[in-house]
Amino acid sequence: MKRLLAVLMVLVAVSACRRPAMEETFVRVADRDALGRYGFQVDLADSTLTYDLDLLVGMACDDVVFSSFRQLPLRLQWTAPSGQPYEETVWMRRKELSDSTFYEKHFWVEYRHDLRPVQAGVWDLAVSIPENLSDQFNVTGTGLRLTRHGTR
Repeated sequence: MKRLLAVLMVLVAVSACRRPAMEETFVRVADRDALGRYGFQVDLADSTLTYDLDLLVGMACDDVVFSSFRQLPLRLQWTAPSGQPYEETVWMRRKELSDSTFYEKHFWVEYRHDLRPVQAGVWDLAVSIPENLSDQFNVTGTGLRLTRHGTR
């Protein structure tokens, strides 16, 4: 009986140490790199999982300025664990506004769902926003939500 109790305690302790199924990271404007990019390290190391990736953009502009907003290009530069670069542009549109007050705006952009990376490991992601649009709408930062799903 004591042995069973010890095994159960170990199993509970091990399961409590698991990585969370969802992680969110936010990079403020002041924390951009020398090229003005928002940098993230994305852990896609477990090849038995699929991943969802969503992007967040925050703005601090009043409704009058925001009335001219239609869309914002997000240039994504991925670097695989092997060093292989990948690049694409994702458009954040007005309809993706998820939370808003007179002065604060937050967008969640569904980016990739059920992603199976071509290489397992930690990927680097750099997000660029055109400076003129970033200034016009007072972008406060960019975030990333990573959700892990069970085995394939």
